[in-house]
Amino acid sequence: AFGYYLLAPFTFNFLASFTLGKSGAILYKPTINDYIDSLTNLILGCGIAFELPILAYVMAKIGFITAEFLKKYSKYAFVIILLTAAIITPSPDITSQVIVALPLLFLYWISILLVARVDRQKAKEEKFRKFQALAASIEKPIKPERVVAELSRALDPDADHVDPEMLGQ
Repeated sequence: AFGYYLLAPFTFNFLASFTLGKSGAILYKPTINDYIDSLTNLILGCGIAFELPILAYVMAKIGFITAEFLKKYSKYAFVIILLTAAIITPSPDITSQVIVALPLLFLYWISILLVARVDRQKAKEEKFRKFQALAASIEKPIKPERVVAELSRALDPDADHVDPEMLGQ
């Protein structure tokens, strides 16, 4: 919809008024095949570009990228997005390129937010796995007396404490 309703009118207005030379010696008259080819390229290019957040989500789930990585290389992504906008739009006018570049930048930042969410989810899962491993590593139940002794030792390490094993006997 973006390529058809927003980008195509700018592109086709440019192509319809395109002339070569100041005297207009060569006038470009597009055919219906030119129109369909340009429209297909615009829609296909925009459709692929709008898959960026989904691709970033999948790559984050696999573990290829992180939000920090995307933030660190955002300068390079900006240049790549501008080049992509220049390639997607068949007309060299700046308006069409900006119309493509701004949503792509917006999609890039949405991708960063999605990947950050995946990173937080992975951190929670890792913390839970560590907790499960710790819980599984405890072979015998902890006596309440030992907990009290360890807490008092942690609060006041210089004081003399009773050995918790002696409390249980």
